[in-house]
Amino acid sequence: MTVTVQDAIERQLVIPVARQRVWEAITAPGQIAKWFVDSTTLTLQEGAPFVFQWDGYGERRGRVETIDPPSRFAYRWIPTDETDHSIPFDEVPSTLVEFSLEDMPDGTRVTVTESGFGGLPSDIREQMAQGNTEGWIMKTTALLDYLVADQRAQ
Repeated sequence: MTVTVQDAIERQLVIPVARQRVWEAITAPGQIAKWFVDSTTLTLQEGAPFVFQWDGYGERRGRVETIDPPSRFAYRWIPTDETDHSIPFDEVPSTLVEFSLEDMPDGTRVTVTESGFGGLPSDIREQMAQGNTEGWIMKTTALLDYLVADQRAQ
């Protein structure tokens, strides 16, 4: 019996702030560290490598793929516990994370799509898709909470 794992996951929500403000929160390292990771080496440049670090959880390395301000930001990352950075990035299975931003009457629609789970090793595919589905629910909610609290503080 063959089990088919969904190749892409998507999370969508409307955040009641301007699109430019959401763009800053998803692309500026100091702001990413307020809702997504504990620290990052991200440089906002296509092709630039980065590392996301979570205290007590580990790190994930990646590469910036697309920058189209303030509408689309995409990166590839290695969603597993891969720690051997001597292996070239393109030789390790990765997924593509895309943030799409659209103006809405009541704020900004944020769509996060992560694709490429089908290209991960078969023994971790389902676990990664399920874990990242839950993770994006938590992290996009954290983005919403961060931006709403930030707007109230101004």
